[in-house]
Amino acid sequence: MKSNFVSCCQSIATLGPIGKRLPAPGTFGSLAGLVVAAGLVQLPLLAQMFFLLALIFGAIFVSQVHATATQTHDHQSVIIDEVAGQCLALMAMPFEWKYFALGFLLFRFFDILKPWPISWMDRNIKGGAGIVLDDVAAGLVAQIILQIILQRFPL
Repeated sequence: MKSNFVSCCQSIATLGPIGKRLPAPGTFGSLAGLVVAAGLVQLPLLAQMFFLLALIFGAIFVSQVHATATQTHDHQSVIIDEVAGQCLALMAMPFEWKYFALGFLLFRFFDILKPWPISWMDRNIKGGAGIVLDDVAAGLVAQIILQIILQRFPL
C-alpha cells in the first residue's frame, strides 16, 4: 500500500485527474500551465523567477517520487513538467492573448518534436530531472523565440 506522501506526490505530478483521465494529457498539462502563467506574469520579474525555480525543483521531486513508485520513466500521466515548461515559455511576457497563444503553440511544438538538444536531454537524463528538464528546455527555446518576437516584431 502506498503511503499518503507518495500518493500526494503522484497527485501533484499528474495534476490529479488531469494527467490520468483526459486524452492528450501533455496538451492539457500545457493548458493548465497557461492558467498558472496568467497569474505568474502579474508578478514582478524577480518573483516570477523565484516561483519558476521552485516549480521546477518541486516538479523534479514529485516526478522522481512518481517514477520510483510506478517503476516508469516519464509516464504520460506526469504533466507537472508541462506546467513548468509552459510557465517558462511565458515568463516576463505581456498578459495578452496573442503572446499566450503563440507561447502555447511554440512550447507544444518543441515539446512534441524535441529537436536537439531537447531530444538529447530526453534520452540521456534520467529520473525526475530527466522528466522535467526536457520540458524546461522546450520552454526556454519558446521563451527565446517569444522574446525575439516581442523585441523585433511586437504583435
